[in-house]
Amino acid sequence: PLEHRHGSPVLRTRKGTEGELNATSSNWSGSVLLIGSGDQFNSISGSFTVPHAYQSPAATGTEYSSAWLGIDGDGSGDVMQAGTETDTDGTCYAWFEWYPNYSVGINNFPVSPGDVITLLLCATSPTTAWMSIGNLTSLQYTNFSFTAPQGTSLAGNCAEAVVERPTVNGTLAELPRYGEVFFDD
Repeated sequence: PLEHRHGSPVLRTRKGTEGELNATSSNWSGSVLLIGSGDQFNSISGSFTVPHAYQSPAATGTEYSSAWLGIDGDGSGDVMQAGTETDTDGTCYAWFEWYPNYSVGINNFPVSPGDVITLLLCATSPTTAWMSIGNLTSLQYTNFSFTAPQGTSLAGNCAEAVVERPTVNGTLAELPRYGEVFFDD
């Protein structure tokens, strides 16, 4: 577990407001697809290029950024998500998380800025998930299952493609310059 790094859901939308929107908050921006009443997301897939993180001109320390795909988080208290972390100190790794748990680094899956990542997240029940992640640049792949934290279950109200500045050691991190992150598929 990466206890120093933690995302959090931001409640910005109201139930019954279906559709796609480009959204921002104090710590993330991206696209959110909201689903109609009675329906539920149970999977999300896509690809993106791992961004390069460049120090901002006025920065005095490491700046942190994550690019990820996920289900829930905008209008619910949970987020099932996975993606990559790219920081200005040269750190770059893949991770997964089911908030409110901490993110977990994927040790057997190396990534570097510029790599093209493909990702599939599937809820196999409201409290279990399966994911497959591939690095199309290095042709490495892995997949595994994980579970929701005790007392948490998937709402399935939205699907997200996001770039975020995470909370690091209890403080919202500074976001580096990272150029453009294009989510595809």
